[in-house]
Amino acid sequence: METFESFEKYDFENDQAFQQGLTLLPKSDDPDFMLKTKHFYYSKYVAQFDLQEYKQYKQQPKKLSFQEIMEKVSKGEEIPGIRQIPLVLQESKAEAVMEPIKKPWEL
Repeated sequence: METFESFEKYDFENDQAFQQGLTLLPKSDDPDFMLKTKHFYYSKYVAQFDLQEYKQYKQQPKKLSFQEIMEKVSKGEEIPGIRQIPLVLQESKAEAVMEPIKKPWEL
C-alpha cells in the first residue's frame, strides 16, 4: 500500500522524461490509457507494482481514523459512506386514497 500511495503522490506533471515519452505515444481511446502509461513508467523507473492489485486497492473505501472524521466534520466536508439527508421537508400534500378502517361500534 505504501507503493500505491507514493505512486498517487508522484509528480508526473513535472517529470520531464515522462512528459517527453508521453508526447511520443499515439493517442488512445482506452479510458485506462493514462493509468497504464503512468504505471509502466513508475514500475520501470521508481518502484514496481501490480496494476490489478492497485485497481483493487482503489476500489476499497479508505478507512478514516476518528481524528480524520472529526476534521471533516469540523470543516463541513462529506464523510464517505454517510448518506446526506436533505434539511427540507416534503411540501407535497397527498390526499388519503383509502378509507380508514371502521371501528367495531361503527359497523
